[in-house]
Amino acid sequence: MGHEQRMGRQAARHRRRTGGRTVVVIVITVLLVGAVGALAVVALSGRESPDATEQAPARDASPTTAQSPSSPQEALADELPAQDQAPAGLVRVTEVRPDVGSMNGGEAIVLAGTGFTEPLAVTIGGRAAVRVDVINDETARVVTPPGLPGPAMIEVTAGGRPQIAVEGVFAYADQPPRVVIAVRPNSGPVAGGTAVTIVGTGFAPGARVVLGGERATEVDVLDDTRIVAVTPSHRVGRVDVVVRNPGAPSAVLAAGFEYVRGPTLSSVAPSELSADGGTLIVLTGTGFDPGATVTVNGRPATAVTVVDDSTIRALAPAGLTGPASVVVTNPGQPSAELRDAVDYVITVPDEPAAVDPPETEPPEVEPSGQPVG
Repeated sequence: MGHEQRMGRQAARHRRRTGGRTVVVIVITVLLVGAVGALAVVALSGRESPDATEQAPARDASPTTAQSPSSPQEALADELPAQDQAPAGLVRVTEVRPDVGSMNGGEAIVLAGTGFTEPLAVTIGGRAAVRVDVINDETARVVTPPGLPGPAMIEVTAGGRPQIAVEGVFAYADQPPRVVIAVRPNSGPVAGGTAVTIVGTGFAPGARVVLGGERATEVDVLDDTRIVAVTPSHRVGRVDVVVRNPGAPSAVLAAGFEYVRGPTLSSVAPSELSADGGTLIVLTGTGFDPGATVTVNGRPATAVTVVDDSTIRALAPAGLTGPASVVVTNPGQPSAELRDAVDYVITVPDEPAAVDPPETEPPEVEPSGQPVG
């Protein structure tokens, strides 16, 4: 065998050995690369992006988890009525005054508590209140709807917050209603002093009358259907008329009286007028306008002169003996009345004094019987 042949065989054996190792190295390399990649994928799959990590708590705090009680105490608290929990900021009713009302409704009761804000919705016995007025955060006035005799649940919602229900604080009774039907007259001057008659039902002795939050004066309960009173002063506008019976619900006529600009009448002089009429009278007050008219017991006075906005002169009409009321009315405005301001009396004209005839002395007579001289 020549040298060239031996070299050729050695080179072939070397190529076979080298090629084999190359294949093995390549296979091992591929396997290693695949393993490393798999490990990297596994490592990466065990991590989340920063965004996902930050969002994870939000997914855990789902609405379902937030609504579920975390303890038996919280579960029990969820079952308790809102009134018993009285969370801060929620409405709460602690008292109703008075606690009994007519089943006919229409009566005013007062709710005492906390959290009363507008809008305030109230139902009594499942029926919406006729009217609800928020006096302040702790007081509300409610006009009752009709109801069945017996205890009535009161439900209150304030300012859109959750509704609360209260039991055992109010009941309906089969008793006559206390209502105000009308006020006559139904308007008067802002200065007050208007004599009014209030007509309704269920008025009791000792009742008070309130107009626009101000107490009327000279209140007299004539019977259970009529009250007379004198209006207090108030700003221009319509006001509620409230009759407050002792120990019973109030009766309310919403916007039952209107205060308007008008005159007031404080005095009339003289206090005695001739029943035959013609007595000059002087009226004193405020707010008298040109064109004002005067009546005495409903009869018009004559020669009415508005001296200024506080003084009027007029001639009184004839009238029946006894007390008489005087009324002043401005054009287009309500009247001002002074009740029993004057008295009509019968006047007897003075008889002329008797005149004695002049005394004359008898003429002198002479003895002969002839007059002297």
